[in-house]
Amino acid sequence: MRPAALLLVLAIAASSQIKTTSVAAAPAPAANTRATVTPRVPVQTFTDLERGFDSKLSATGAPDPISLVGNTRGLYLSDYGAVFTTDVTLVTALGNSPFHQVTPPEVVQVHQRKLSRVPLLKQAMLEMMKDTSTALKTLPETDQVVVAVRLFYMPWEDTAGLPAQILMHASRKAAMAGEIKVEVE
Repeated sequence: MRPAALLLVLAIAASSQIKTTSVAAAPAPAANTRATVTPRVPVQTFTDLERGFDSKLSATGAPDPISLVGNTRGLYLSDYGAVFTTDVTLVTALGNSPFHQVTPPEVVQVHQRKLSRVPLLKQAMLEMMKDTSTALKTLPETDQVVVAVRLFYMPWEDTAGLPAQILMHASRKAAMAGEIKVEVE
């Protein structure tokens, strides 16, 4: 028997074994019945908060401030709340290059400077949480406000005792009252 004829016989046999049932189709939705969800917070409010966070973080620790690795990004998650994230380095340090090799005393110095900056970063983040909860007054008090900062380190750095990220969160109402949960990883 030829392969094409064999496939045809197998297809007919398979189709005769398939039990068919009729299913009533659900009525098609009427045109334009989908509810339009309008954002609870204007995009400009998020843009203003993002820029404010960047400015606050960039000024923290002056005259040698914390450096942003990336701009703050914020978004609203429906039925959850507002989330803001950014990446920073606590101290701008020279890395290894053909022109400069990092010495052990420099590693110690950078580590100490970064350790001293962690409380400054936490304080700035607490202020950001309060600012956010106030600025987002159109959100329900039960919506969450989250600020997460990831910290960037060079491969040669001593990261003992330094966090990889700091996460702060609370309901909008709790954040306005200063009742903010802090998670350091």
